[in-house]
Amino acid sequence: MAVFQPPFTMNLLQFKQNVESIDVWELLTPILEEHFEDIEELNRGQLSEGIKGDGAMPDYKNDVYADFKDKYVPTYKIYPTTDLRYTGAFYDKITAQFNLYGIEIQSLDSKAKELEAKYGSSIHDLTEESMNKLVSLIVNKLRQSILNAMTK
Repeated sequence: MAVFQPPFTMNLLQFKQNVESIDVWELLTPILEEHFEDIEELNRGQLSEGIKGDGAMPDYKNDVYADFKDKYVPTYKIYPTTDLRYTGAFYDKITAQFNLYGIEIQSLDSKAKELEAKYGSSIHDLTEESMNKLVSLIVNKLRQSILNAMTK
């Protein structure tokens, strides 16, 4: 009588040990690192639409500046809210990096602290929509990484 042999030669005890030893954060860290530029771009995209992590940015209070934006920024009529973009330096210096608690998004521009004080630190947070876009970018890589760890 022939004994059925699965496609891999691992026994169930080894498989169980592999599954129990999986550290998802350890698997996720290099994948997220590969996508720091995407995270930064998601944050820039939100800000350009006048959106911060916890909702909409306020409309411009200064009518003269709002008129300037209307005249020189083609997307202003679409997104007539504060977008934190004048020279582009703030946007250009947005970075994502790991910190003690996860991923930190910040701008290294000299005006960053002033803008954070005025509009809140959520200017660097991702919205739920942006988080969903990020998850869709990384989910298959994470799935494959977990599968590899389970069957190593």
